[in-house]
Amino acid sequence: MTLKKALALSFVVTMSAMALDMMFHMATGVAVHLPYVLVKVAVVWFTLVLAYWWLGWRLWDGIVWSMGASILFDIYYNFAEPTLDRTVFTLDEATFFIAVHFFCIVIPFLALYKYGMDGLNLSGKNISTGWLYKIIGVGAIFGALGLFPSKAFLKSSGLLLGLSYNDHVLIGTLFVIAALVAGYKLVFKK
Repeated sequence: MTLKKALALSFVVTMSAMALDMMFHMATGVAVHLPYVLVKVAVVWFTLVLAYWWLGWRLWDGIVWSMGASILFDIYYNFAEPTLDRTVFTLDEATFFIAVHFFCIVIPFLALYKYGMDGLNLSGKNISTGWLYKIIGVGAIFGALGLFPSKAFLKSSGLLLGLSYNDHVLIGTLFVIAALVAGYKLVFKK
């Protein structure tokens, strides 16, 4: 699949998923706010772009990476600092929300897969094995550097990237996503 098609399809699926997710939040009284939604958009969209671009638009891969995007957002959420007071607001921090987010992502994917993609050439991009190993290595290293150091350590060492600790965690999460998608391609799609 071309990068342009991957960007477009990922955008449609991600924005549709966010609309479903926000409707669920509003219907159940779970707090939702713009910074939270923007991070979720970034994590889901980046995951889907890489998956569609490198793996193609296949049913099983789409379902796997819909779940992957949901789990990866949960990983980000568990490492990041709260942006709302959890004693005042009900947030979607329970593990149950991995399933909710999965369904919010997979429903638009399945709808597009079933009804909107007839006749398009959406096969996966052929990436050399050497590049996959490099992406896995760089993604794993920078992912670990983004996710594991504490805020206190990063501040005292002068290593805090971005405007806040959560920016640092998001950068680490995006590198982990690249490493995981490259690893998936290497192992399952030779």
